[in-house]
Amino acid sequence: MDAGQVKAVDWNEFLARARAGVDWGKLDSVAETLPLKKHPSFADYLNVETWFQKFWHTEVTRLELERSPPLRILDLGTGPGFFPYLCRCLGHKALGLERAPGLQGFHEWMRVAVVYYAIGPRLLMPDFPVRFDLVSSFRVPFNKKEETGKKNKRELFDLKEWEFFLDDIRDNVLRPGGRFTLKMNAQPGHLGLRYGDPELMDYFASRGALPNQPDKYVTFDPLR
Repeated sequence: MDAGQVKAVDWNEFLARARAGVDWGKLDSVAETLPLKKHPSFADYLNVETWFQKFWHTEVTRLELERSPPLRILDLGTGPGFFPYLCRCLGHKALGLERAPGLQGFHEWMRVAVVYYAIGPRLLMPDFPVRFDLVSSFRVPFNKKEETGKKNKRELFDLKEWEFFLDDIRDNVLRPGGRFTLKMNAQPGHLGLRYGDPELMDYFASRGALPNQPDKYVTFDPLR
């Protein structure tokens, strides 16, 4: 084992630890806080252990967070905050960023620190008091503009807007040499650069994206 590494954690051992960190008797109270009339899909988040398992077997193990020394992690578009919660259970310091407080009941239940802020084109990220070793974003919720184009479809970031965003993450959010990982959507109902477009993928590669990532993942290691 390399110096500074920690012993890998077994999933069943970890699930017991994660379960012990919340009061399951209060989950019904969390459900009452959800704006289900406006967002009926939020009801799926009540399947908490399913989400724990999903994040463990995809994001946690893919990034080797179960065997990593403590990291500072920022999760963009954190939703209920399951990923930062699991990171904290592994000894990492994790912060979520979410567009609006509709899922605040989950954040309070799991005691996940969340900054409420909407990312947009050419908008700087909040001024965080620390730099992060890892920035994550799963299902990339932020690369859409408010403007609509043909057939009233939402437009996506162009290369200049991606450049502004990635420069801000590199210069103001990540520590030098830090990682940035994205799980992108197909976004077929939008206009502009989508995952798989050669122009966008070539640009990502020029910024440090690793080759041969799993489907729709883009990991900059480090972000250049």
